[in-house]
Amino acid sequence: MIPEHTTQLEQVGRPGKLPPGRDHLDELIDQVVALKPELDLGGLAVTGRVLRLGARLEEARARLLAPFELTVGEFDVLATVRRSGPITASEICHAVMITAGGMTKRLDRLEARNLLNRTANPADRRAAHIVLTDDGKRLLDDAYQVIVEAETQLVAAELGDANVRAPVEAALRALLCSPALAEPS
Repeated sequence: MIPEHTTQLEQVGRPGKLPPGRDHLDELIDQVVALKPELDLGGLAVTGRVLRLGARLEEARARLLAPFELTVGEFDVLATVRRSGPITASEICHAVMITAGGMTKRLDRLEARNLLNRTANPADRRAAHIVLTDDGKRLLDDAYQVIVEAETQLVAAELGDANVRAPVEAALRALLCSPALAEPS
């Protein structure tokens, strides 16, 4: 026997064709409930949306960064250097959660574009300090402006004022700070 919602799912079809007030997670949850009604899907309803939202925000950020010829990862490196001042590659790796090999490639590309420099670290000759060039600072500041404006407009349009945003922020913070999700040390 085919569950009743299957007909609706077939009519819904592709993205953008969902009934008002429903998202793809609603459809997925309906399908899982039909297969496994004993499962509590409360966690999936939240985590699935957070994962999808994260992917969509990263895609949107990538589109915003394209005119600056930056990837999201390169932007993260530049922003980390800007916030931290002189910093080593291993410190950046920890901050943006990337391997040393991946970091070296990013740093090489950014240095080739004259967006950052590696300078001698007087405390440890094995680890260079990384600093932004003036070109890197200007590009980052311009990119920051575009991203902050776009993301502020998105959040304001969808969540409204601070009274609505505050509990959303608190809930997301609670999940991010959960010991069950602690970053490996």
